[in-house]
Amino acid sequence: MKADAALTLKHRIAVSFSKAAPHYDHHAGLQREVADDLLRALPAEALHHLADVGCGTGYVTRGLHARYPGATVTGIDPAPGMLEEAARRHGHEPLFWTPGDAEQLPFDDEQLDMVVSSLAIQWCATPEGFLKEAKRTLRPGGWLAFTTLLDGSLNELKTAFSMIEDRAAVNAFLTHEALSVHLQASPLTLHTLKVRDHRVFHDSAAASLRALKAVGAATPDRPAPQGLMSRRHWAGVTQSLERFRTPMGLPTTYRVALVLMQKPGDLS
Repeated sequence: MKADAALTLKHRIAVSFSKAAPHYDHHAGLQREVADDLLRALPAEALHHLADVGCGTGYVTRGLHARYPGATVTGIDPAPGMLEEAARRHGHEPLFWTPGDAEQLPFDDEQLDMVVSSLAIQWCATPEGFLKEAKRTLRPGGWLAFTTLLDGSLNELKTAFSMIEDRAAVNAFLTHEALSVHLQASPLTLHTLKVRDHRVFHDSAAASLRALKAVGAATPDRPAPQGLMSRRHWAGVTQSLERFRTPMGLPTTYRVALVLMQKPGDLS
């Protein structure tokens, strides 16, 4: 991806998530479930300087403060609306909020004991820049812990939209194999790589799409469509999604990788 195109995409993503910020938590059950899995996987040792990258409204940031009560915890996000909402929700807690990009972290070399990110780096073109920044900002012995979406996510919607469009209507995510290649290329030591499918259920196709939009994840890697979807196209999407219906409703699948890595050396 060319540099100017990458910057345009990042701007669209930030705008999308800023708009979603006021009602994000109401629709973010999946995000909280994944975040809780990540928080439980973190090391138990004492840590002092932590960063939550792509912090959103601060759910993981607050969780880090609860798990490491003596640590300095900073939430980083490129979306101003998310940082404003995080500060509003958690202003009574000793947390810090700053704008920042996963591929250009606002920290000095070897400043952090741990970098954490939950369901954020899939919006980067590749994990490479984030992994390099984690290595740069972590102290020897420091930890990197993150979750990200993989190929297989949103497959129901991908299938439904493929019936009416000649190109993908949902974001493309890394395969498990491609992620493994990036992790193996990093000088950080890989301790954990787990992949798990999470499913969220909705009563209708409209509710499924509203939920994606409400959390800011409605295909920001594509330009906004011109005009409304035709009734015929919408009927086709709905009919295709109905093939996936279960007694619990219409599923949306999220394939999530949980990764735990460590910079060689000892924390001091």
